Amino acid sequence: MKKINPHLILFITLLVAFLPIVSFSFALKNDLFLGYYPPKFLTGEVLHNGDLPLWNPYISFGIPFYGDMNGGFWSPITWFIASTTGYNVYILTIEVLLYLWIGGSGMYYLTSHWVQNKNIRLIAAIAFMCCGFNIGHLQHLNWISGAAFLPWCLWSFIKVNVTGVLKYYLVSALLFYFFISSAHPGLIICTVYLFLSLFILFLIRSYQTAGLKGASLISKRYFFLFLLLTMLCAGIIAGYTDIIPHFSRGNIVSLRSSLAQPTTAQSWVSLLLPFSTTKNQDLFQTDIAMRNSYFGLLLFIFLLSSIPRQKTFWQKFLLITGMIFLLLSTGGLFKTIAYYCIPFAGYIRLNGEFRIFSLLCFIPAAAIALDKYLSGSYTMKFPKYLSLVVACIAAIIITWSLYMLIRDHESILFANVFFSNPESLNTQLKKIVDSISFYDTIIIQVTIQLVLLFLLIKNLTSKNSKWLLLLSIIDLSLATELNLPFTGVGKNPVSQLSSIHNHSPKGIITPPIQPLFKNDTLSRSDSTLVGEWGFYNKQIGSPKRVLYPVQLKNTVAYYTAMERDSTYNMRNNPFLFIGETEGNKIIADTNNHIANANIKSFSTNKIILEFNSTKNSKLIFLQNYYPHWYYYKDGKRYTMDKAGINFMSVPVSKGENELLIQFEPQIVKVAMMISFGIFILYIFLLFFPGIKPAFLS
Repeated sequence: MKKINPHLILFITLLVAFLPIVSFSFALKNDLFLGYYPPKFLTGEVLHNGDLPLWNPYISFGIPFYGDMNGGFWSPITWFIASTTGYNVYILTIEVLLYLWIGGSGMYYLTSHWVQNKNIRLIAAIAFMCCGFNIGHLQHLNWISGAAFLPWCLWSFIKVNVTGVLKYYLVSALLFYFFISSAHPGLIICTVYLFLSLFILFLIRSYQTAGLKGASLISKRYFFLFLLLTMLCAGIIAGYTDIIPHFSRGNIVSLRSSLAQPTTAQSWVSLLLPFSTTKNQDLFQTDIAMRNSYFGLLLFIFLLSSIPRQKTFWQKFLLITGMIFLLLSTGGLFKTIAYYCIPFAGYIRLNGEFRIFSLLCFIPAAAIALDKYLSGSYTMKFPKYLSLVVACIAAIIITWSLYMLIRDHESILFANVFFSNPESLNTQLKKIVDSISFYDTIIIQVTIQLVLLFLLIKNLTSKNSKWLLLLSIIDLSLATELNLPFTGVGKNPVSQLSSIHNHSPKGIITPPIQPLFKNDTLSRSDSTLVGEWGFYNKQIGSPKRVLYPVQLKNTVAYYTAMERDSTYNMRNNPFLFIGETEGNKIIADTNNHIANANIKSFSTNKIILEFNSTKNSKLIFLQNYYPHWYYYKDGKRYTMDKAGINFMSVPVSKGENELLIQFEPQIVKVAMMISFGIFILYIFLLFFPGIKPAFLS
């Protein structure tokens, strides 16, 4: 395989392992299209309309685009796609696959710090690309995109430690920016602690070898990197600072909530038998997405083999760090200690995400051990009786599983799914997936692992890295294919979701002036696939609570009040109308009407109105009351008034009124332009790779 580009091998493996997704025969399920797709789709629509995406009026009565931590708003990848092709369900699926490939490539480069054998580095790359974390969280886009850049960040962070060349500082700043702008906040918190601990270790080692001069040099290098990254993140800092005081999830969660959805200790069986974790909720006691930590049989063997041996600094660091994060991922006592002792740890709600850092550490640690074995640095004995021991253990497990499935009749063998007449192939496959039992998964997985183990032992004895690579590709591709129907994809093809989304109006239209309850909706079956249609129909407002992870505090207060007292509900009013307020309640003026003809111009950030009022009153605007909204009247700018619990209003005069209502977050816009300018500057400076500032040497 020497003549084949390693990244091409990685790409081909991606196509094979994720064939159900690559072929678009099965759409990625649940959160990807229910929650992650809407903001990306709407970002593209606004950009193609010639506007800057600042305010999103369609989700939960409006939220700032720039404060939505769910949609990767600040990611250059999001902006590139949104401003070129725009987003559809096919493009978003390709973006997910792109992140998987980026993560694998990053691991290939990361392991180059310790391993020269390209086949071993490819094994590590494929292990990260097809690891259980990725398979479990394909529907959680900001977990996958964050994981994709972690190995790249670690690779560049180490580069900065050993070089004073400006190129690596710029590359590192850009890679960290890609990570921060696309990752789930929990991943960002964990990353801060990972790299802070690594910096401290670099500082100590430099002091031990070169005294204060060495420690000072390391401090200057990483301070310079931090400065470059901070300037690049000006937009993110401004945007998140702007929304956090108004964000409903801006506070630390309770201890009980902080212990939610761990990767339980019994889920560690996935390190050897990943397919078995797709069934038996009673055993694993956590969401199916949180259970899988598999990274290949070969690397798992060498991870275990490296524990009792003499280890290098990096092996010690990777093993210890990986184990700490693995224990944190189990929740319980370890997360409780972190909750009280580690700042911001209480903001991490889903503990299963800790395990990506374990995999980030375990995979290169195992690759180092494998490289040492193949290069002859240390020996591993594979006695002849090992095969017999493994075969006996496998026979016991399979015999027990067969007994249990026959006793309980819990098996696909008793489901008669192969003799039914399904409506489609997808439906048939769905029936098969539903009929597989826990005992079936054990029998299938143990059989596969037994065959693989014997083949691996044979090629480890001959130290054939090419065959080990091929076996690893087969191993991880099979593990991926087996688990995808349970954790990654649903039974519906991408074309079905696309046909539903195609009913969304093109571009940014002027929303109809009509009661909210008349806004377009979807059938229950279609809504289950694509989520809330109000995110796509370009009609403002929803008469019921909308499920979306990013909500403002006053939005939550409105929905809560509405559910207790129906008179708060605005379902009988359009998104613009004339009315009055009585305390926190809004009353429409039935003698005054706003029609679509009164809207002279509409964009997501600005509305121009001309209308006649029969008396002095208020124009009610059903968008969340939020800073930076202003109205212009008679050439003067005024701050919008609050109406009810969470909406906005503008005083209107009797007679003709001409109003301009506009969202103007000036500080965020300036910071956004600064980030964009610095991003372009860094890219430009990369064309001068030889620059070596004196203070970094």
